[in-house]
Amino acid sequence: MKFPFKILFFLFVFCGPLCAEVDVEYLLKTKGLSIGKMYWTVDTDNGVYSSLIKLKSTGFFSNLYKFTGRYKSSGIIKNKSFSSLKYSQEWNTSKKNKIVNIEFKDSKIKQLKLSPEETEFPRLDFLNLEGYKDPITSFLTILYYGKESYTIDGRRTYLLSIKKKADFLEITTKNYNNIWADHKRNDLSYINVYTENEDIFPTKIEINFKGSLFVLKKI
Repeated sequence: MKFPFKILFFLFVFCGPLCAEVDVEYLLKTKGLSIGKMYWTVDTDNGVYSSLIKLKSTGFFSNLYKFTGRYKSSGIIKNKSFSSLKYSQEWNTSKKNKIVNIEFKDSKIKQLKLSPEETEFPRLDFLNLEGYKDPITSFLTILYYGKESYTIDGRRTYLLSIKKKADFLEITTKNYNNIWADHKRNDLSYINVYTENEDIFPTKIEINFKGSLFVLKKI
C-alpha cells in the first residue's frame, strides 16, 4: 500500500463561520483499514489567520507504512478575501523526506524552495503568476466566500472549484499544470465534504485518488 501524500493538499481547510481558534482530530482509512490520524487547527484573529495540519501513521500497519506530515499556512484577511503570506509542507516516510516552502507578497509568489532541490527546469514562470494562493488558503476562500481559487502547492498549479450536491460539497481541480514535468496528469478525481448542522469542521471527507477511496472521519 502506498499512501499518496498529494491528496493531503486538498484536505486541509473546510471551515464555517470565522472563529478565534478551533481544532479537531480525524481518523484516516482506506479499503476499510485505519492507517493514520490527522490533527487540524485553524486560528483567525484581528485580520490574520493561520492553519496547522499534523498527520501521522497509526495502528497495526504503522510499522509497515510509516509517514508523518506537517502543513502550515498563514496570511491576512482583508475585504472578504484570504491572502497567502507563508506556506510550508514537510512529508516524511521511511524512503523519502520532502519539504516545500512558499512565500507570497502582494498576491504573487516571492520565493519557492524545495528539498530535495528540483533538478528539472520549471515548465512555467511561477514567479510571474498573480492571484495564486497556497492550498489551505484556497480552501478558506472557497468555503468562506464561495469563490474559486487559483492554487500553487510547490509542484503544481490548478484552479479549485466546487459543486453543491444534495448532502455534500464536491471539490475538483481544473487548469491543472505540473511545474516541473511535461505532463498534465491529474490523479485526483474528486473530494466530497460532509458536514452536519452548524459544525465548523466536516464530519467526513472522501478523497478519490487513482481510483482508490480515502476517508477522513472526525473522531
